[in-house]
Amino acid sequence: MSIQTTLQSTQEELTKLQSLIQELSEKGNLDEITEGMSHKDQIELNLNLAYTLSSLYYSYLKLNQVETSAHPIMNELSRIQEAYQKYLPSQIKQPDQKQMSLDRDAAKRFIQPNLKSLDDNQNYQQKQKKLIEEDKNNTTRLEQPVDIWKNEKDQQDQNKQKLIRGNLIPQTGHLNWKNQIEKLMKK
Repeated sequence: MSIQTTLQSTQEELTKLQSLIQELSEKGNLDEITEGMSHKDQIELNLNLAYTLSSLYYSYLKLNQVETSAHPIMNELSRIQEAYQKYLPSQIKQPDQKQMSLDRDAAKRFIQPNLKSLDDNQNYQQKQKKLIEEDKNNTTRLEQPVDIWKNEKDQQDQNKQKLIRGNLIPQTGHLNWKNQIEKLMKK
């Protein structure tokens, strides 16, 4: 390829690049341009713009015979290349990598026992409520407080006997009451 052809193709590419940059600058700031884009497309556009502008500046410096080896543009270009390397591997799919898929049978094996335990817990709570209701219905309670010592003599003796036997005293947790009442009655 001759120098003339290379210069001509470079001129054509620069004209295309100039029209693209002009088009982007007319659209407004970068936030307005990327407003409807996906996150992936925004990253790609930002990286491409940064690399293009830095490369153009590097080319400008080279054309003006400026020493670029210690110039800050080299740090910027290497920073952009590192960003490309971080971004691009996530975009390239390895053919031997297996896509993650949902194993429905395995999911059922994990979920079904937990659902069953939830049902069992609800059934247990319902059974407990039923037992409490049955217990309430089976226990004899005094509807109104009655002074057992002010009844007639026969009734008084029956109530004393019930009290001594423990029929009127709650049985749970009160095992010593019966003995204490017998001691009081003997005094």
